[in-house]
Parts: sequence; structure tokens; C-alpha cells
Amino acid sequence: MLIWNRPIRVGQNLGVLADLLFPPVCVICGTPGIDRPKLLCDPCGAELETLCDTAYCPTCARTVPPFVVTGGCCNHCRDEKRRISGVARIGPYRDQFRRLLHAFKYQRRWTLAAYLGQRIADEMRQNRWFGSIEALVTVPPWWFRRIRRGDYPPAMLARQVARHTGIPLIPALRRIKGGPSQVGLTAPQRAKNVRGKFAMTPGVRIEGATLCLIDDVMTTGATIEECARILLKAGAADVYAAVTAHVSRDAPSLIPPPQSAP
Repeated sequence: MLIWNRPIRVGQNLGVLADLLFPPVCVICGTPGIDRPKLLCDPCGAELETLCDTAYCPTCARTVPPFVVTGGCCNHCRDEKRRISGVARIGPYRDQFRRLLHAFKYQRRWTLAAYLGQRIADEMRQNRWFGSIEALVTVPPWWFRRIRRGDYPPAMLARQVARHTGIPLIPALRRIKGGPSQVGLTAPQRAKNVRGKFAMTPGVRIEGATLCLIDDVMTTGATIEECARILLKAGAADVYAAVTAHVSRDAPSLIPPPQSAP
């Protein structure tokens, strides 16, 4: 008599069944047959790593050639007055990384939050200011936007960064006014558009604290700068920022292209 003593692993069996019914595909190119723990096929993963290995300015997060940054600034931001003391980013908003972020933000591939949050945390650790961060703060959404979308990408990223770094996430900021999207606006228009839209959350004290703002993407930095202004006014000692990507002014629009009718 054959006796099978191997325990039944329900979760493993369900995973095999899921792979048969819904084969895992690369989130960038859609190639099927990748291992389920992986999000990308090998070619897309390699191209993404090469793209995210580009040098960037630690003050404004712009992609810059090697040896252009001196004194912590590049030629673009050397004469700019910034409230943010430094920025960490994963990569530029281009090519494979743009497609991945579109899948996260607009196709609601929320499972990408864990991957992106870990990448942000890893990038933060490469900066000398990482050890001084006492709390993370999310750039908050307008309540209507959060209800409409169901969740908010920067908040999901911040929760994952907190999990991977052990740094607490505090609800220090709230958005008190709505307004038009930043997409398509010039730098001065962006700064004006977010002015007065944020405020401190009642009861939260941050005097003397060093904080890190978490956002999804950064273009001119107007939103992050406005949030930093509120935090510094409330007594924060220093404010840094960490984002997935920096969007150059000639990058494709953040708005996903319209889908053609079937």
C-alpha cells in the first residue's frame, strides 16, 4: 500500500492553480511565463536597472552627467532657493520606468507598491542624511481624489517605505483645498497652484524633527516644496524628500494615453 505522508500545502497548491489559470506576465511588456515572485521579465528588468543607475542631482533629483554636481547642487538648481535639504529617487521618468509607473498609478497595479517602496528605501539608505530621519510624511491628497481612486499612490509608497526602513509614518499634513491638476503647468504656475493647499494636522507636533516627505513623482518640486514650507513653519529642523522618479520637462505626459475603442 502506498502511503503519502507529505502534508497538503493549500497556499502552494492555490498558487500553482493561479499560475495555470492566470499566468504571471511582465508588468512592463506583458511577456508571459515569468516567475510569480518576479514582476519583470529578464530583458525589462535589465533595462530598468540600467536606466535607474543614471546619476542625479541630490538636491533637485534631475538626471545629470557625472561630475556635474558640486557642493551638492547641479547647474539647474545652484541658484534656486529650496526648502528641501535633499532628494532621493529611484530613476528618471522614462522608457521602462515610465511604463512601470503607469501600471502602478493608472492601471491600479497596487502590488507594485511593495517593490517601489523597497526601491525608495534602498535609495534613501545611500544618502548620508538617512540616519537622521525621525519620521516619514506623505504628501496628502484632496479627499475627493482619494474617494474617486480608491487609494492614493504616495500613501501606499510611504507605508511600504516605513515597513522597509522601520521609520514611523506620521499624518503630519492634510490637504485643505482642492484645485486643478499640476499636469501641463509651468514651474511658476505649479508653485501658485499648490500655494495654501496644505496645512498641519491638528495635534501633531514636529518641533526640531528631521522629516522625509514621500511622493510618487517629482517634476519641478512645487508640491514637495510647499509641503516642506508648512513643515518648516511648524518647527521641523530639516525636511528631505524621496520619490520614485523625476520627470523632465520634455518627458511624455503623466496622463495615460486614451484607450482606443474595441
